[in-house]
Amino acid sequence: MLKYLSYPLDIHSPRPPAIPAAALEEFLEIAKDGASVQRLCVYSHTGTHLDTSAHVFEDGIHITGFLPEELVFGKVGLVEMALPDNHVIEPRDLEKYEDTLAESDFVIFAFGLFDIRANEPGRYVNCSPGFSVEAGRYIAGHKNIRGMGLDSPSVASICKIGETMKVHNELLKSNGGKFLIIEEMKLEKGEKAPQRLSVAPWLVCGMHSGPCAVLGEYMTNDE
Repeated sequence: MLKYLSYPLDIHSPRPPAIPAAALEEFLEIAKDGASVQRLCVYSHTGTHLDTSAHVFEDGIHITGFLPEELVFGKVGLVEMALPDNHVIEPRDLEKYEDTLAESDFVIFAFGLFDIRANEPGRYVNCSPGFSVEAGRYIAGHKNIRGMGLDSPSVASICKIGETMKVHNELLKSNGGKFLIIEEMKLEKGEKAPQRLSVAPWLVCGMHSGPCAVLGEYMTNDE
């Protein structure tokens, strides 16, 4: 069974304060032109999106620098963490999940934000948990991990962006600069770790980060 672990791109979705709203408008219309063509204006860090090393490094790798097989993960770990608003995750918070970190090539961090995103968007974008620089270094020290995802709008703590933004640097320089961060994943309550996870990004030359679809593959009782 396949399941989307990403949100549809929506011009009304919550967004961090620094990111302008997306816009979708008609360019050609069926009634006048015989077909509909639309214009989409969207900033790269909108909705479910991935970050590559070119997001924070001038010589980093862009989305189009990844091979298809580098966007597929077969050892997916799930870490569920119920945290207070504005919590900055430190290495000590991660130590209890060492077995999961040591066995996974992709780690999903589920903070239980699905309902908050739907019902309290201001709280979601301003108060969600994030990782400290030291926590990013701790995760990157596990050379088996090629990527991570989370249901927060950023791997950094938005309320403490000045002191946590460089967690991106610690993570994205690992795996030879081919580490992936997927932010704002769709993780419903009780979500399980998929047997396989695939990422389908927008393939735009020169784009360092951008919207993506995330597919989780789950085994059913018949398989």
